[in-house]
Amino acid sequence: TLKIDGKYLYEVENPDFKKILLGDYLTKIKEISKKDAVCSICGEKKEEVFTTSLIYRFYTLDKECYITSGFKKKNAWKNFPVCVDCFLKIDYGKKYVENNLKFKFYRKEYYLIPKLILNTPEALEEINEILSMEAGKLTLSKERKATLTDDKDEILELLKDYKDVVSFYFLFLKGGGKADSDKILLLIEDVLPSRIHKIFDVKTKIDELFGQDYNFGRLVNFLNEFDKTLLEVVDKIFRGGNVDFRTLIQIFNRKIRDEFVNGNNFSFSVMDALMNVRFLEELGILNTEVKTMEETRFEKIYQKVGRSLNTPAKRGIFLLGALTQMLLNIQGKERGSTPFFKNLKGLKMNEEDIKGLLPKVINKLMEYNKFDPGKKELAEEISKNLLSQEKFSLSIDGINFYFASGMALYKEVADMVYQNEEQNQTN
Repeated sequence: TLKIDGKYLYEVENPDFKKILLGDYLTKIKEISKKDAVCSICGEKKEEVFTTSLIYRFYTLDKECYITSGFKKKNAWKNFPVCVDCFLKIDYGKKYVENNLKFKFYRKEYYLIPKLILNTPEALEEINEILSMEAGKLTLSKERKATLTDDKDEILELLKDYKDVVSFYFLFLKGGGKADSDKILLLIEDVLPSRIHKIFDVKTKIDELFGQDYNFGRLVNFLNEFDKTLLEVVDKIFRGGNVDFRTLIQIFNRKIRDEFVNGNNFSFSVMDALMNVRFLEELGILNTEVKTMEETRFEKIYQKVGRSLNTPAKRGIFLLGALTQMLLNIQGKERGSTPFFKNLKGLKMNEEDIKGLLPKVINKLMEYNKFDPGKKELAEEISKNLLSQEKFSLSIDGINFYFASGMALYKEVADMVYQNEEQNQTN
């Protein structure tokens, strides 16, 4: 991109000066040209069109296999024929995008590009004003605004209330617009304002349900090492589709298990995972089966965990996790250590391990004289759930995810079991 006295070539007014500059500049950038051909941008027949890969490097002419019309480089102009006037507009447009439409997404960057759906130019003009207006960003920053990413200048909340006369492209590039390293990581097309509105509605619901602020950082915490999966999930969030629940649980469990084994406070990661699951469920993109279950006094906490907690075995495992955490708290207070911890096998328990764990927990609570009526009632509910399902039909990751979820939410389970603080002996 060339600038003379602070102006782009497209903005230079002196026709003679502009012609000299253009002649030299275009000679350098034209790779393959064609006389008397139609420009793919304006649709008009021009004296000359050409093609170039200097705008973005993800459009390349280096390999002939990417060239249409017989894979011959001399015909490469057919891939993207552009006239001089349109090229200058594109060149200027690229800079506009770089300066006004680029936002951060944790360690990545994306471009938010508006597109007209209906023939209403004023709609696009309004959108561009919002996207590029620093005052708009400052106004938002003065108030507490809802955000989905870690970018303080994120303006998605501004766009959610627009009518569906425009849509947006989310373009994730590797290389940050550098001419020698552009690579498309993800292109999400035709995202409507109504979809953005729905995403924020779901975010608000999750915020209220968990009493914490939900954003995509909770997904990135798990998927940062799984770039392809992260981008696939982001794509589904904005475009719709199905996210594989088992794949997510496997990835979530990897981090939870690592923190558990290393003695870190894994409950924060469990809460992140649960918020992610509920967020994706509410968006309708997580492939969990909805089943009608018998209502119990624990229904409120079951609803918080989500629709995936849809079998007696899952609910029994979840409650067993809560009861086990109560025991660990008591043991830690009584002994100053938690030797019972080894029975959890580093959160790699199978079905038989779970079935054998309940009597061990009960016996240990009785040893400490802490098997009070509340814990007895909880143990009975666990036993009923586990015995009502002959086979759990759960993976190791599934079993331990629900168990860890119960451990993280043990306080809320205890609140449902005990009527007052005097009865509550869980800490």
